[in-house]
Amino acid sequence: KANVMTNSDVGAFVLFGGSGDLAKRKLYPSLYLNFIKGLLPDDCKIFSVSRLSEQTQAFQADIFLQLERYVSPSQFSDEKAKAFVKCIRHVQLDITQVDAWTTLETHLENFRQSPIIYYLSVAPRFFGDIAKGLSSVSLNQNGARLVVEKPFGHDFESARTLNRELRLFFDEQQIFRIDHYLGKESIQNILALRFSNNIFESQWHAGAIESVQITVAETLGVGDRGDYYDNNGASKDMLQNHMMQLLSIVAMEPPFAFSPDAIRDEKVKLLRSLRLITPEVYADHCVRGQYVAGSGERGYLDDIGRDSSDCETYIALKAYIDNRRWAGTPFYLRTGKRLAGSLGEIIINFKPSNPELIRSKSGQCSNNQLVINFQPDQDIFLFINKKDNQSEMFLVDAARLQLSTKSGDLKLPYERLLAHVFEGDQTLFVRDDEIEVAWQWLDQLVVSWSAEGSRPHPYDCFSQGPEQANQLVTNGSGWERIK
Repeated sequence: KANVMTNSDVGAFVLFGGSGDLAKRKLYPSLYLNFIKGLLPDDCKIFSVSRLSEQTQAFQADIFLQLERYVSPSQFSDEKAKAFVKCIRHVQLDITQVDAWTTLETHLENFRQSPIIYYLSVAPRFFGDIAKGLSSVSLNQNGARLVVEKPFGHDFESARTLNRELRLFFDEQQIFRIDHYLGKESIQNILALRFSNNIFESQWHAGAIESVQITVAETLGVGDRGDYYDNNGASKDMLQNHMMQLLSIVAMEPPFAFSPDAIRDEKVKLLRSLRLITPEVYADHCVRGQYVAGSGERGYLDDIGRDSSDCETYIALKAYIDNRRWAGTPFYLRTGKRLAGSLGEIIINFKPSNPELIRSKSGQCSNNQLVINFQPDQDIFLFINKKDNQSEMFLVDAARLQLSTKSGDLKLPYERLLAHVFEGDQTLFVRDDEIEVAWQWLDQLVVSWSAEGSRPHPYDCFSQGPEQANQLVTNGSGWERIK
């Protein structure tokens, strides 16, 4: 295993699963966007590895069509797209065959003196085999980087086993675990808001913040992912990874430096401070739901073609962080499918100031709120109270200050993350101990609901979710409406 080089002098980009859906919808368009902005090495070659037998020229033509489809018109150019696809080579390879790795070595012989990036857009069961195969022909040397997608394990033990398998052949500094939420503009803006504005950081604690709500809602059902989803549910598909990452960034302590390990050290400390939801408190801290037929849409059981299932398509939590900064402040998390709207938002509810001094028309001042939207929009708003200039009496009403503005095409999450892989910067990637701590916490939650024995509560398609979730919110005026 070799030390990682932290420059962008990458020799080649090897995409395992290069003919797959993720590659065509997200990865090639993101690589193209980095290419046209000059963020890829001029002579960089992209090798698409899959079992499919395709001629390189025909494959290049197909990728050109995918770029036309998935890249915004303002950023697509025939000339630049043609130049980009010329960088792509298709390699037919069956990684389960013994001679596959010597074949790949032949293709990469002229590039192995520079860092090579290996992107594993394949099922996790192949991660260890690919890492071992690359090592068998010394393709894990000279600053090689290994990028892996989720799901990363299905519980703590499987995640730990997978981490150990990868670390047999690659150092932790060579491994980039993707969570595409970390590539979103608004999520990164949380770090800027907190750590470069004392007006926020000085108030970022239990003494000033009443509660925090984190919501990821979708109108879509499970679609053609029924088999995968029924074995994982909202808890493993969204909570263990995306939601835990959002929580850790919002609530972590300031790092001693703006560096990958300093930031990730604080995220791990935060996750270790997250209070376990034990069977004794489960009923007051967690609600699971499953969508049923309504509003012209089929229910979950119809979507997966089964008569019964205990899989949750919705989960809501009241969580507490046992450290000095957040003692007593509830963090409300919810995520689900077939809800009333598609949105991702983080709402920081500040405690009210002196409510007896100045009133609003409703009789009470509104709490200040910081609202961070991260999908589909990337906006940040601050709600404050100001004098109501329409009233004869001295009353206040709420005003919304926009803290971020859209300017041109925002970088796509994969575009930004891939650029960081080329630079060798791990700041936006998940470390091994982050993965394992998050799984440990979720494993306890699964044990708790299994001990409690209840099935997910039904909720109608395009609703706010199961009514039982309303009982979780004890600080503030309830869940913000999904719309």
